[in-house]
Amino acid sequence: MIDEATRDQVDRILSRHIGGKNAITTRQIASLVFDRANHATCFAVFESVDSLIKDLHRPYCSGSQGYFRAATAEELGQYHEALRERFKELWRRMRAVRQVYREVLADEQKQADLPLEPEPVFDEQHQGVLVEV
Repeated sequence: MIDEATRDQVDRILSRHIGGKNAITTRQIASLVFDRANHATCFAVFESVDSLIKDLHRPYCSGSQGYFRAATAEELGQYHEALRERFKELWRRMRAVRQVYREVLADEQKQADLPLEPEPVFDEQHQGVLVEV
C-alpha cells in the first residue's frame, strides 16, 4: 500500500530534478523524506516512484544516476526504449530459467507423471504482447 504523503513528498522532490543530468538517487530521496536511507525507506521511494508513473502518469525516469523528470519527449522516449530492452532481456532470462525448470520437472515427472504447463510466447511483431500457445 502506497503512503500518499510519502508519494507526494517524492513527487515534489522529483519535480525539481529535470533531465537526466539532474538525477537524484534513491538514497538521497529517502534521506530527504525519512531523514535516513535504509532498505525500507529506499523501497518506499521505489514504490512511490512506481505509483507516480503508473497511477498519476508523471513523466519520471530512472537511469544509472538515479531518478529524474524527463526534460523532453525525446528523453522520455529513450527511457521507454531502455525499459523495453530490459523487458526483452528479462524475457530471455525467464525463458532460459523456464527451460531449466522444464528439464528438472521432466526428470521429476518421470517419477510422478505430472503434466507440463504450456509455454507463453513473446511476440516481438506485436510490440511485446504475450501470447499463450
